[in-house]
Amino acid sequence: MDETALEPHKSPSQPPLWALPVAFLGGLVSLFIEPFFLLFQGKDSGDAFWSHALRSLDWTFILRQSPFLILLFGLALIYAGYRLRSEFSDREWWPWVRVGGGFLLGVTFSLVVIHELLDIAYFRGAFILAVAAYALVILALLALLFVWPLPIFTRDGEPIGRWQSAGKTLHLVVIMFCVWLLIPAIPAMLGVAAAPPSAPAEGYGSSPGPYSVNTQTYAYPMPAEVEAMIGDIEGDIEFSIYLTLPEIPADERMETMPLAIILHGFGNPYWETYVDWATHLSAKGMAVAFIQYPSDVHPVGVDTFDLIEAQGMSNHPQHIPRSAAIAAAIEHLNETALGGNRSAWIDSVIGNTSIDPSHLWVGGHSLGAGLTFRTLDESLARGWGYGSLFIALEAPYAHSVDAELRGDMSQLPANTLVHIAISEDDTSVSPCYGVWH
Repeated sequence: MDETALEPHKSPSQPPLWALPVAFLGGLVSLFIEPFFLLFQGKDSGDAFWSHALRSLDWTFILRQSPFLILLFGLALIYAGYRLRSEFSDREWWPWVRVGGGFLLGVTFSLVVIHELLDIAYFRGAFILAVAAYALVILALLALLFVWPLPIFTRDGEPIGRWQSAGKTLHLVVIMFCVWLLIPAIPAMLGVAAAPPSAPAEGYGSSPGPYSVNTQTYAYPMPAEVEAMIGDIEGDIEFSIYLTLPEIPADERMETMPLAIILHGFGNPYWETYVDWATHLSAKGMAVAFIQYPSDVHPVGVDTFDLIEAQGMSNHPQHIPRSAAIAAAIEHLNETALGGNRSAWIDSVIGNTSIDPSHLWVGGHSLGAGLTFRTLDESLARGWGYGSLFIALEAPYAHSVDAELRGDMSQLPANTLVHIAISEDDTSVSPCYGVWH
């Protein structure tokens, strides 16, 4: 008999030995492709990883709905990985499962690395459930791909080879790393973590009231020169005014109600982000206009100008198209809600009550707070706010150094209150802007 026939033969359908580590490395670098491409294009690190930051925020909000289920689901995944390996590891196709699992393991590790980088720069320990979920997925994949790492040094009384011992040690280190990621989230998952007190039934911090509210959307005509500058971040937005009105019983209605205007921050024109703010104001008896404006705009010279920031102001060329869009929105608000031909929907909600802009609340968040100066200038020029005026700047960014865009704040009426909130440890907007404002 030919001795070569007795030699072990590897099925051609089996992956090579290097397939698993290559798959892991491929998964590890896959999520860094987009950030590195953006960095290569000249974007800063914040812009390059912005989509990952938003994803962490979205996932955290979802995970907070049922943290205990995350723990149960994670333990179930770990057990499922162990059972699958126990039942099918001797099958011919199992090595390909390990290659696929290795790629997923690399992807999950890249999620952890990106999260930890963002945690150092921005999150500061605020998002613990997302990374805990990643740790549970890693443990499940380890149970699927590898046997239990212990013992590390001996097996059946015989010494383990150097490479096998190193592999088991690395396996154990990864498990300990996952436990380290899980520990901060365990109290939250078990429902024993510290939590803020329940909202009071009435007064400050309570649910919006005393009135329920109704919201209608009005798209406004965007100036053509601004339309041409809108970037990809907000390219799919139909820029609109979200008008929220209180549903006041007919026998309680007054002749007039004040007007409030809210402006959003950079790259976040979404009503869902600011609905609580608008609802709380409107439920007190105010008409609230949340204005979407294009914050991501690219006028000529935006890539070549020399940025100057001083005394809460900046020379960004983007101030011009943003201001033009806000002016167009305010004009549309005036025609739709304040004139004699106001929307029929408004009549259906507040009856004969008029929206009186002479009593004005105006404010915004971050970039929107900086643009509040332009909104004030546009409003005061129309005679709004001279009865009473409240200005709310939340973590404000810079307003324009151009006197024509920032307006003349010496025209503020005597009955003016200004509220400026700055963060103690803001990693995005320096509190210096708010101090100057």
